[in-house]
Amino acid sequence: MSINEFTDGELISAPRMNEMVGQLNTRYYMVDETVGRTVKVWDYLNNREQLIYGDTGLRKITGSVPDRTSGDLFLRRNGNMVTMTMDVLVLSGSGTYTHAGMIPFGFRPDSTVSGSTINLNATADMHRIAVSTAGNFSIYYYTTGKYLRLTITWATSDPWPTAPAGVSA
Repeated sequence: MSINEFTDGELISAPRMNEMVGQLNTRYYMVDETVGRTVKVWDYLNNREQLIYGDTGLRKITGSVPDRTSGDLFLRRNGNMVTMTMDVLVLSGSGTYTHAGMIPFGFRPDSTVSGSTINLNATADMHRIAVSTAGNFSIYYYTTGKYLRLTITWATSDPWPTAPAGVSA
């Protein structure tokens, strides 16, 4: 739809032009702040909305880590990229946590991703963190009381989340 379809080529006033542009804008793009901020355009070939921009903002999901004693866990989705940050995360036990927490739908990786963190105290402690496609994240070789500080970024093909993860950070 173009301005000419509205006016048939006639000269129009500024208020009428604003009204017509407003009608065009509501048909062709939409800004939504239900889960972060998204911008969608109308895909007239497939008769549906198409996400062209999305950012959830930084979300604190520390509550999804059952054995946490201190520190935080954050997620952020920007487009199809997700970043998880462990900020001085400390757990109560030791050994291997095969279910240290859960990444919500809308943020899960396309394939398992992993990273390592090393604490250089009196001894060097290495911990491996993995996030599965089901959203489960595991921590291997954890030593009680050691903090985890790590950022991992991955791609997701999950649809945009329908509800915010955790709380705004």
